[in-house]
Parts: sequence; structure tokens; C-alpha cells
Amino acid sequence: MAENAGEMSGATPSSTPSRKKRSIVVNLSLLVVISIVIASAVAYIATSGTQKKFYEEEKASQMKAYAGVIAIASGNAVASRKNDTLRMIVEDVVSDERQISHLAIFDSGWNVLYENGAGGKAVSLIAERLKADEKKIGRSYFIPAFRADGAKFSMAVAKIGIYLGEGPDKEHVSGYVALTYRPKPLLELERARQIEILGESVAKTVRSLIDRFIFSEAKEILVELRKNNPDIVFCYVIDPDSYVMIHPDEEMEGRELDDPETKAAQRVDSRRKVIMRERVDAEWGRIVDSSFLIESDGMKTGVLRVGYSLERLYGRAARARAIAAAIVFAFLCAAVAASVAVSRRFAKPILYLADTAREIGRGNLDLNVAVSTGGLEIQELAGSFNEMIRGIKEKQQIKDTFSRYVSRQVADELLRDMDNISLGGETKDVTILFSDIRGFTTISEKLPADLVVGLLNEYFNSMVDVVFEFEGTLDKFIGDAIMAIYGSPVKHPDDPMRAVKSALKMKRKLDELNEKWINEDGLNPIKIGIGIHTGPVVAGNIGHSQRLEYTVIGDNVNLASRLESLTKQYHIPIVISGSTYELVKDSVNARHIDSVTVKGKSKPVEVYELLGLIESES
Repeated sequence: MAENAGEMSGATPSSTPSRKKRSIVVNLSLLVVISIVIASAVAYIATSGTQKKFYEEEKASQMKAYAGVIAIASGNAVASRKNDTLRMIVEDVVSDERQISHLAIFDSGWNVLYENGAGGKAVSLIAERLKADEKKIGRSYFIPAFRADGAKFSMAVAKIGIYLGEGPDKEHVSGYVALTYRPKPLLELERARQIEILGESVAKTVRSLIDRFIFSEAKEILVELRKNNPDIVFCYVIDPDSYVMIHPDEEMEGRELDDPETKAAQRVDSRRKVIMRERVDAEWGRIVDSSFLIESDGMKTGVLRVGYSLERLYGRAARARAIAAAIVFAFLCAAVAASVAVSRRFAKPILYLADTAREIGRGNLDLNVAVSTGGLEIQELAGSFNEMIRGIKEKQQIKDTFSRYVSRQVADELLRDMDNISLGGETKDVTILFSDIRGFTTISEKLPADLVVGLLNEYFNSMVDVVFEFEGTLDKFIGDAIMAIYGSPVKHPDDPMRAVKSALKMKRKLDELNEKWINEDGLNPIKIGIGIHTGPVVAGNIGHSQRLEYTVIGDNVNLASRLESLTKQYHIPIVISGSTYELVKDSVNARHIDSVTVKGKSKPVEVYELLGLIESES
């Protein structure tokens, strides 16, 4: 990282920067002075007109070229009214152009075929202006000043059609392309670039946390982001259906948003991962409304929305313009130097924090965030990063400890709601699997103790891996028996099928283990019996307040255990109950064995031998 921007190390995270540094009042005073100098330089350049005029002419040529390219490429799509094709054409041509505010495509009757979500009122104003100028519009047309959304823009226009020569009788016009833009000063462009860098970094970090179901940390990032940056007026995450997933205000979470701004934000996709546009908000004034794609494995999982207020920036610029006439030419060199210094002052720490956010997203938590420039606010944000890293590391350590004793799903659920762990439970429909080694007592009596422990651990490792592969929950070991649950705490619509697939794969894994033990260790093969049953149980954290165990209890648990014992009686490896069979019968091969009455049940239970799957899936 650049000198003085900060450093990352494996040391203990640093504390909040010392209050002995410049006070906020002094900081703000320095920023006002620098703003005045910068604004004076811009005013001087505007008075001379040289650089500004050149930039405006170049930008106008670029925008007219954009309009012309879109007009040529969209001729067939306009004729056939393929709006999706128009959207793809527009995104291909101008996906990286951040200064376009409004873009609309009309047919020859001035009906809107496509607009970029900038607002229906603005599009109506564009159509009215072009109707009035229709006779003036050639193949390309430029309007240097156009007002919409309370601001002044420039507009580039191009005709869509077939041209056979010069003159109106030699052309067939099928539509028009119109786009507006507002040339921005260098400071605004730099600020927009920093907003985009920070937004993309936060989106990647939030995506990583969402992928690991660590929603609380993702929320903390948004809270800290808004708390430490007064210009951020909103920041939250919505899912692809426009429901609020993560919001600093808990009451907003779960709400469906159906406003035009949300619909425009949902246009981010793998082709256009960032949408940034300026608009005037009724509550916050002029803001940069930014939307950043959150995707996982190539699929859109959400959109990070960040609103950045420009009012403070414009306020400083207005104050600077008021005194620009009093600034002499001698300040020009100082203003240029000050603008470069300010850009670096803000850019370096923000880029550094963005790199830190990316490192956290990759899982690197051995970091110490130290920022010595950028002002007290940026330094406090760095301190918040350190606190966030500490919290994530602590929870990761707890999760790693939990995962040694319980399944990954149970550990995740406990970590998400640690303050509400209590005795009690709830009734759930689950599928219970019991597996037991046949005659293990006899085997253990014939072998040395260390060999018995090694054999049992190798067996348990293979069987539990199968349970976790199909996202079941390991409930407990009962001697050499395994009890697993499918459907709690994490429920899937195909939990009975997951249990059946687990049983079949456990049998195959045992065959592989037996072959190894026979060939390498000279041991006799072992056999297992598996019983599977589906029904309602009571699931929850059960036990002492200082030693809870997540488990399920009830008659259906006992029935699953008794079904496993029937495998001895009928000399078959896998038995499933009638309730499980009814849920998977279209996908499995099974043979009806008997109707048996088990202890604790008044009605006979239908018993089936599981033979395999109808399809070749495993």
C-alpha cells in the first residue's frame, strides 16, 4: 500500500486513533479552505473557457457517437419491437459510461420502447422537446441545454431508420435515440470513482458473509459504513425479488420495495454489475444512487444499494463560487496542487480500506488496519474495521469449536441466535436414520483396544461424512450406533430422499471399508443395519442450561430405532417404514416385508426393504 496510507499485519488490531490529532473543527476548517482554493481554480478555468470548452466539445462528440451507434444497431429491434434486445444493445454500447443520466428509445410515433429507469417524468420532457424540434432533427442532433429533474443537461439525439440519399423523401424514420448527460468537474468524477470502489468492495464482503449465512456481520458493516460517513443517506441489501434482506433499520428487513428506483436497481446483472446515476430525492436532495450486483456462483443473489448525498459537496462549491471573483491568478498553482493532495488524501485510505474489505471477504482475518491519513473520520472507520475483524474471528473460533461436536448446520444456527439459546423445542416433521454395527461387542472382545478404537473412528468418519454430504444433522453416537436427522434444524423439501440416499451410500462406503480391512489389516468384514422412519418429533436444545444438546425426541424416534433392530430379524441391511416409503416410492426400488406391531404402537407398521434407486443417481 502507498506510503502513509496504512498497513496490514498479523498484530493485534490497533485502537481508535488518538484524540490528540487534529480536532474535527480544525479538519473541517482545512477542508473549507482547500475547497475554496479548488473552486477558485475551477472558476478561473471556466472564465478563460479554454479547458472547459475543449472538454465539453469532446464529451458532446462522444455522446453523439454513442447515440449514433445505438441508432444503427437497434434498427431491426425497433421495427420488431424487441425491447429486451434494445436493452442488450444499450448495455453493450454504454455499460461503462457513468455520465449518462437519461437514455430513451422512441418509435416514430414517440412511444417509449426503452428507457434506462431514470424516471417517466424526465422521459416525457425529452419526448415533448423532441416533438417541438422534430423538423430540425437530422440524422444526428444536439441540444446543449435541457432541463429535467431540477438540473441542466445536454442532449444527443439520433434517428433510427433507412437512408437512401439526401432529402426527406429519401429516408424512412422508424424511431429516435435520445440521451442526456451532465459534464462533471474532476472532483465529482474522482468522488464518483471512490464511491464505486468502496461500493464494489462492500458488496463483495457482504456477499461472502451472506454465502456463509453470517447476516449479523453483514448488517454491522452497513451500520458502520453509514455511521462513519455522513454523506451516505441509505445503504441496504435487497434480494432479486426486491425484498429487503439486510438493513441498518431492523424494521425495514423483510419489506417488499416496489418503487421506480428499486426497479431500476434490479437491472444490475452479470453484464452490468454497477449502476450509478444522479437523481433528486424528495428527502435528501441530489444524490448518487448506486446499485452493486451481489452474485454467488454466477447467480444473482442480491443488490447492494447505496445513496450518497451530493448536497455537502455542492454546498461547498456554491460557497466557493461566491468568492471566486476575489481570487487572483496567483492562487491557480496552489489550487491545482491542493486538488491533487485532496484527491490522494481521500483516495489512499479509501483504496486501502477497500483492499482490507476484499481480504476479509477472502477469509483473511489476520489483519491490523492502521490509517494515518484521511482525517479522523477515516481513522475511526479503520478502528471499526478492527472491531469487526475481532468479532468475526471470535465467532469463527466458536464455530470451529462447535463443529467438532455438532454438525455444521447446528453450529450455524446456534451462532446466528446465541442470545436466545434456551431449553424447549418445537414440533417438526423429520426423517430419522439409525445405523448400528452387527455384533460389535463380539468383535471388540477379539481385538486389541487401540485397534477397536481406530476401526470405529475410521468407520464413524466415513459414515458421518455421508450424513453431512446429504445435509443431515448428526444427532449423536450411541456406542457403535449412529443417529442422524434430516429436516432439523435445516429443512429441505426432499429430506426423506436425502436419508434414503445416505443409507445406500453408507452401505457402499462400508463395502469399501470392509475391502480395505480385509486386504490390509486381515480383519473379518462387519455388517450394519439401518432403519429409517419419517414422522413428527419434538426438536430443540434439551438438557441443563449450562450443557445443552440439540436433539429430537418422541415415539417416532423410538420407532426408527426399532426398525433398525428389525434388520437382524429379517436379515436385510436397510429397513424403511411405510411413512417414508410413501414419500419416496416414485424414486426407489423397495420390497414389502411385513406389517409388524412394535412396542408402544397400537397399529401395525408397514415395513419395506430398501433395494436401491430407480434412477442411476446416488
